[in-house]
Amino acid sequence: MKIKQGKPMSETNKNTLFLLVLLFAAILFMACEQPGWIIADIPPVAKPPITQPATAQPASAKPVTGQPTATQPDTIEPFATEPPVVQPGMPPFVISKPVVEIYERINSFKYAGIVFKFLNNSERYVEKIKICFMLFDTKTQTSPFIGSNKFEITKYDFISPGENKEISISLDQYIYIAPAEPYLIDFFYISEICFIDGAIWQDSYGKYRVRW
Repeated sequence: MKIKQGKPMSETNKNTLFLLVLLFAAILFMACEQPGWIIADIPPVAKPPITQPATAQPASAKPVTGQPTATQPDTIEPFATEPPVVQPGMPPFVISKPVVEIYERINSFKYAGIVFKFLNNSERYVEKIKICFMLFDTKTQTSPFIGSNKFEITKYDFISPGENKEISISLDQYIYIAPAEPYLIDFFYISEICFIDGAIWQDSYGKYRVRW
């Protein structure tokens, strides 16, 4: 098999090729010199350093939770001694003459009870009052009961300063037969008044009693 060999490049062709290379280089140089072209080595974009986001709370501070801080409630000092007893020159009240009713009074009694008015003549709020009295039969003027006819009843009632309140006392639990006539009341008095601030007024012996 015969291999066809090419003819060696002539000197003229070499010169022509060299001139073409020079011409191309000159054209490229002239293009780069024209305005508007920027040829530069652009360095790689440096990535910004990764930093931890700033926290609003310093590391040394304790986290704040939504639960409020527990505080100790104000304590009320107990009385070092017994509550003060208020005993003015006159009683801190005005009462009307008590009457016995022998008909039903709603939310109070069904057969018999005592009714009177109580004016709180003090600057304190009344919490309860203790009432003492004696009952007698209208005709015989003796005890209408088999047992004692002397009563001491504690009435829990809230009475504001200056308030004139009607007080009713049921006798239903002390009788076994409904009376035909009202009982007579004697030696009726307020033996004790307890105020909500702890003060107490007392009349243990019935100095300010009401007689029939």
